[in-house]
Amino acid sequence: MNLKYILGFLFSCLFFIELYGEGPYHNDDYVIPDTEIEKESELNWKDYDIPDTFPELQILDQLDPKKSEKYLKSAKKNYDIALKIIKESKKEAQTVPDKYKHLPETHYWQIQEKEEKIKKKQNEIMTEAYQKAKIYVIKGLQDLEKIKAHKILQTEYYINLKSNLLRHYVLLQLSLKDVSGIIHTIEEYFSLKDSHKEEAQPYKILAYCYQYLEKISEKSHASEEIVLQYRKLKYKNLLQFVILKYGKNSPQYNYLKKEIERQMINDIL
Repeated sequence: MNLKYILGFLFSCLFFIELYGEGPYHNDDYVIPDTEIEKESELNWKDYDIPDTFPELQILDQLDPKKSEKYLKSAKKNYDIALKIIKESKKEAQTVPDKYKHLPETHYWQIQEKEEKIKKKQNEIMTEAYQKAKIYVIKGLQDLEKIKAHKILQTEYYINLKSNLLRHYVLLQLSLKDVSGIIHTIEEYFSLKDSHKEEAQPYKILAYCYQYLEKISEKSHASEEIVLQYRKLKYKNLLQFVILKYGKNSPQYNYLKKEIERQMINDIL
């Protein structure tokens, strides 16, 4: 081999040794570090709330008692906020007359005007409070709907909290002159405890709701069958209210029963 080419090859090797150490495959560049890799387990995974887009897995997540306890605490917190809003607003409404002390009361019409202004202002305060409280009551009920753990669903605490939230929802709706959702809510209230079915007031409210539906049906020219159905439900719940409130042998029950029978006969005829 030509000496010139041999010398050229050796010169190239020396150049690479000078540039890269002992060559591109030197073992020092590939030594594994002496530090140990940290041991990991499932405990290192952070909790992750399952999104609504995967409802099946979300239900499994909600079955965890810890999750249910979190929702239970949140529901109680929302319930307490609703009560606090109403309580503070009632105190504010009581101070309204003091703000109108400066108005004259010489004449009857002045007294009447003053009373109307006071009442109007108090109604404004309470209506706003009812609307705000309703938001938190609904949030509380939504929290309870997320509870799936059977152990918690059977507790007296859960049943009582849900009963209070349902009851307040109905009362707030009535205060806001809105009957929507009341019938369903009372039916759910009845399903929580058998003793709830022995309370008189819910039947009176149901009778009022069915009367409202009866009037709306008449105004909208619904069929006689629908109107009559609401009327029957109205009287049925009204009778149940009177039975629980006054007794089946009371004068109130006998009078109402006769009036209903007379009214229903007139409707049929």
